[in-house]
Amino acid sequence: MYLQYDLQFEVRLPFLIEGRNREKYMTIMLTVTVTTALLILLSSPITSMVQQQSSDNAIPITILSHSLIDAGSGITLIIGEVRNDSPEKIGWVQVSGTLYDSAGELIHLAEGPVQLGELRPGEKGPFGIYINDATVSESIANYTLSARLDSDFLLDKPAALKVLVDAYGMVESEAGLPLFQVTGNVTNSGSLAAQSVYVIASFYDQAGNFIDFDTTVTSPSTIPAGQSATFTIVTVVGDYGNWTGEIQRIASVDATAESSEYLAIMAP
Repeated sequence: MYLQYDLQFEVRLPFLIEGRNREKYMTIMLTVTVTTALLILLSSPITSMVQQQSSDNAIPITILSHSLIDAGSGITLIIGEVRNDSPEKIGWVQVSGTLYDSAGELIHLAEGPVQLGELRPGEKGPFGIYINDATVSESIANYTLSARLDSDFLLDKPAALKVLVDAYGMVESEAGLPLFQVTGNVTNSGSLAAQSVYVIASFYDQAGNFIDFDTTVTSPSTIPAGQSATFTIVTVVGDYGNWTGEIQRIASVDATAESSEYLAIMAP
């Protein structure tokens, strides 16, 4: 499993989560995300007014929810979901975190991108922030988040990828670990081949609350016009030792996709 950001430059950095017996990956800008029991959810959305570099108008990006993750081995993750509440398409959304200790002192700054390169009006996208510092992780008592546009660069891709989730549920690894698996397919309805197609799947509980997300590329990663490709996501969900409980909370999966040429066709 690995994460990608738009324009398909990938720097895959492996790291091992202690006791999980499987290698996880992160891009140079965004990490693998897992949800744990150490959870701090927003009671209400935070709206961050960010300035579009190509416009004088403020762009409302709402941080719908977020959670702080204790992934073990001194690794902390912040995952969440944002929504584009503007009437225009935006791209390159970056989420920044400011972390404080119990005395209210600033101890760390970190950031990570939203996993969709372009967000259309009303569209949601997950983000993850990776903190690999045991001293910082042990000292976090509070944090704040803000969202901004990292660039005015926008390819303005058309929507031509049809994403279908076939099945999802708990599976067991060869080592006996509980994992969450999502399978499906992506169909290219455009006139051009879709290259470097990657899928972003977000997981929700019965009430529609965001739990976690994961990403993968399709197989094959290039989909000719009019053809389809499959995808499979297999991931851990939850704090160390609490994977089964977190997986059992998942009630629905929402999957989208993006390629060098196209966006996903949004569900009505």
